[in-house]
Amino acid sequence: MIKKDIVSAIATAVDVPQETASNAVNTILKEFVDSLVEGARIEIRGFGSFHTVVRKSSVGRDIQRDTPVIIPEFATVKFKPGNYLRVIGRIDERYGASSRARLQPH
Repeated sequence: MIKKDIVSAIATAVDVPQETASNAVNTILKEFVDSLVEGARIEIRGFGSFHTVVRKSSVGRDIQRDTPVIIPEFATVKFKPGNYLRVIGRIDERYGASSRARLQPH
């Protein structure tokens, strides 16, 4: 699903023009980004929560030149799914328990 699909679904569900639904989606996403930049935690009950985490600077390796590279400190966003989004049980119901093995990292 992409942003355009979300806009279409909202426009259809609440019977508003595509432009109005697009403005609503853009406003929500802008508020999410602004809140995360400020360091706030975003929680949508049942869906999940977003929060920022600062990664410490570290030393990586440029494998082509075989030289150390300093990776600066940076902030990233973490997402923790809520109850509605926990999909393993739904996958098992739909495809059988053997499908879980395909989803596990090797």
